[in-house]
Parts: sequence; C-alpha cells; structure tokens
Amino acid sequence: REHQTVDTFALLPPSRDHHLRLRGGNYSPGLPTVVIDHHNDKSRKSRWACFKRFLKPILVILGMILLVDIVSDYFFVGSNPAPPIIQRDYSQINSIQDLQSGDVEPKCFHKQSTCKCLNPIEPADHLDNPQWARVHHFNKENAQARLDADVVFFGDSITEAWLGTSWGRINAKVHLVPQVFESYFSVEQGGEFEGLALGIAGDLSPNVLWRIQNGELPDALEPQVIWLLIGTNDFGNTWCSAETVLIGIIRVVEELLQRKPAATIVVNGILPRTYNRQGYVARGRSRKWWKSKAPPSMPSLWDDIEAVNEELKNYANSRERVEYFETRAFFVDRLAPEENLQLDGKLMPDFLHPSAEGYRLWGQEIVDKLKMIMSKQDLD
Repeated sequence: REHQTVDTFALLPPSRDHHLRLRGGNYSPGLPTVVIDHHNDKSRKSRWACFKRFLKPILVILGMILLVDIVSDYFFVGSNPAPPIIQRDYSQINSIQDLQSGDVEPKCFHKQSTCKCLNPIEPADHLDNPQWARVHHFNKENAQARLDADVVFFGDSITEAWLGTSWGRINAKVHLVPQVFESYFSVEQGGEFEGLALGIAGDLSPNVLWRIQNGELPDALEPQVIWLLIGTNDFGNTWCSAETVLIGIIRVVEELLQRKPAATIVVNGILPRTYNRQGYVARGRSRKWWKSKAPPSMPSLWDDIEAVNEELKNYANSRERVEYFETRAFFVDRLAPEENLQLDGKLMPDFLHPSAEGYRLWGQEIVDKLKMIMSKQDLD
C-alpha cells in the first residue's frame, strides 16, 4: 500500500506458504510470491510517544529557567554587601607621588574572588595581543599626523567607537558614529574643533597610562584639551574596587598634567552601565548558569560608579587645569529617582556602549563644555 514504507522484498518460488496479500486478503496460488517486510506503524507511534514523554519535561524545565532569568531582572538588585568604601581624601592629590595603592583595602570589587585587578599606579601593556599592538601602532602614527588637534580623546572601546572600529576592525554596530564625530570634531566637515580619538577596546586605566608613556602623546602634539574617559572596564572586566578604579583614573590624569603643562584635562565621569536586561542601573542580574567564571551574581555597579564620579568631581574642583564632566543624556528620565533610573535602549542598546544617536547627544554636550573651557583659556 502507498502509505507503507518498504524496507526489503524478495521473489520466492510458488508456494501456498508465501503469498502477496492484496486488497481484501486475496492471493494467487501457483504464481511467484513477493514477500514484503515493512515497519510497523504502531511501533513507530510508540517510539515517538516515548520520545515526547522525555522531551516534554525537558522543555518545561528550560522554559522555567528562562522565565526565572527574565523575572529576576525586575527584582534582583545585586549582592553588594555594603556601600563602596573610599578610605582616603583624593581631593588633595597634587602629584603622582601623592598616590598610593599598596594599602587599599579592599582591592577587589566587594571582595570578589574572581578579581584580576592590576596595580592602578603602574602602566601595563597588551603587546602579547597582536590586535592591541596593531591599534596602538595606528594610534601612534595618527597622533604624529594630527598635530593640529584641538582636543585629544583617550579611552577604551567607547572612545575607539568614535572611529567606527573595535580593536582596529570595522564595527557594524557603530558604523554611523564616525559621521557624528566628524560633524563635531572636523573643521572641514563643519565642526568647530579638530579632534583626535585614541581609544582601544577593553583598555583599563593602566593600559591607557602605558600608551600615553609610549608614543600616543608625542611632544609635538599640543592640544588645548585632553578628554579622558576610562574606568568602566576596571569595574566590569577585572572587578576592581571603587577606590582602586579611582586611583587608576587619577594616576592617568596626573601623567597628562605632567606631560602637557599647557593643556586642560577633562575627566569624563564613568558612563552609566548595567547588567539588568531592562536597563535599570540600580538593579543587578543573577548569574547565567552557563557562565561559571562570572561572579556569584552580576551586581549593580551604579553605587560604585557614583562614588568614583563624586570623588573625581571633588578632585577636579581642587586640582588646577582639571575639569570634571558628567552626562545624563543616556537615561530615559534624567530626573527619575535612583531606583527607577533606566538607560534608554535607543541611546545605549547594550547598556554599555552608546548608539550613533547617543554619541550625537553626548557629543553636543562635549562641544558645549569645550566652548566654555576654551573661552576661559582665551580670557586667561
């Protein structure tokens, strides 16, 4: 029959013992007989039913895990055992020699066991990574070729994205950002200033310090302003404590002040970020079960970011030639209470890196700040 699946058949001599069953059960004795073997439909259905019995609970369990993961984003608020501790008063730092890191406790983010925090005082390279080394070499050449820059931007992936790249490779997620950068920081394209972006994705404060000391800020390059944004990876990649992150940022600023005595250094406060899938900065996220190397939870970093930014503001207010800048452009409602502060997915899609529109809003604020600084320089 057409619905049967035939596996094998054989032509046998005439026999009453072997016959071909036709419709109605008739057969023809004395003729050669075809014996047909086929799968039993009932057996197939039985195996499929058995498989479904095993499959159903597995799907239910996976669905429950996904549901718990989604719901936890709304209610999980992190596992910070205490507010961030910053022991010293960094508003009185006046030189590199004033900085210490050996006695900082805790060194790691709320005593996270996975901390790989570097010494924030000492420079550190990534020359063992060919891509990092290649971007560093590109930055050095670019710095030598752009001696007319009014403002130089140093930082990590957020700074490198001004060029539309990540580790020197075109990044499709930010392919429109270079147009935004040129509209603000290329006089030829209608911008008010000449800008130079020197960022490398994934960089920590000690990495930026090393790059400054090794060719990315040549003597012939004399910008009026150096804009620094660094520190988010010191939290999220190596899980440093707030005080360790703060020391690393101030260490870079002091290096810039020493190398460029005529420039104003702008410290951009660490941008808001979150692991929470809905973008709430004061809420964390429980650890993914397949990420065994992650901390016990993906906590909210907001209290620590706020603590570092507040200390940077105090430091800048008392340190000559240092300005502090902070943006709240990436929030849905900038005036919302802290527990409801939510990042706008259109301006920061992954809740860490701005979109082209996010860069546009932030860039306009940078331009406004630069105008204030340079008008003050003209008066001086």
